[in-house]
Amino acid sequence: MKVFRILEGDNYGIETHSISDQIFKILKTEILHQKFELGEKIETRKLSDKYEVSVMPVRDALKKLAKCGLVEKKERVGFFVRSFEPYEIKEIVDVRKMYEAYCLQKYINNLNKNELENIYNDMLNYQNPPRNEFDRQDKKFHEFIINSSQNEFLIKEYSKIEDLIDLVRHLDRDRKKEALQEHKKIIESILEEDIQTAVSLLKNHINNVRDSIIKEYSKTLD
Repeated sequence: MKVFRILEGDNYGIETHSISDQIFKILKTEILHQKFELGEKIETRKLSDKYEVSVMPVRDALKKLAKCGLVEKKERVGFFVRSFEPYEIKEIVDVRKMYEAYCLQKYINNLNKNELENIYNDMLNYQNPPRNEFDRQDKKFHEFIINSSQNEFLIKEYSKIEDLIDLVRHLDRDRKKEALQEHKKIIESILEEDIQTAVSLLKNHINNVRDSIIKEYSKTLD
C-alpha cells in the first residue's frame, strides 16, 4: 500500500493516515497554491497512476474537496477545480472583510501585542519575500486577527469558508510589496492603539485585494 507525507515542494514521504486523507491534503494544498487552474478538469486516472493507488481513494479525496467547495463534481463528466464568476469573488472577499473588521474592532483588547510584534518583525525581514513566504506571513497575520477573538462559535463559522477565502486570496499574485506595506501600517496602528485607523486600513487592504483579483481574473474570462 502506497502512503505519503506532505513535504515542502513536490516531495512526499511516509505517513500513516489513510491514503484518501493523504491525497486529500496533497490535492488541497496544490489547488490552493494554483498548481491547478481554476475550472481545470482533474483526471482521476492520472492521479491514481501518479500516486500508485487505485482510483477509489482519489475519488474519495475529490468528494471531500467538493464538500469544502474547492472542487465541483459534474455528473457523467468528472471533477473540476472550482471556478468563479467575478461577483462570487466579490462576495467571498466581502464576507472575509466583515469577519476580520468585526474581530479587530470588537476584540482589540484580546490581541496579544507580543505575538503581533513578532509578526511585524517577521515582515520587516522581507522587503520582497518569495511567494511562499509571503503567503505564510499573510495567512498568519489574518488568522491572528480572527483567532484573537477567542470566540469559538465565530472561529468555527469562519473555518467553514476559510478554504474558499484561501483559494481566492491566492489569486492576488502581483501585490506582494503593496500588501506587505499595508500589513505593516495596520499593525503599526494597532500597536499605537489607534483602532479606528487600523480598522479603516484593514478594510482598505481587503478592498484592494478584492479589486486586484477581480481585475486580473476578469481578463481570463474575456
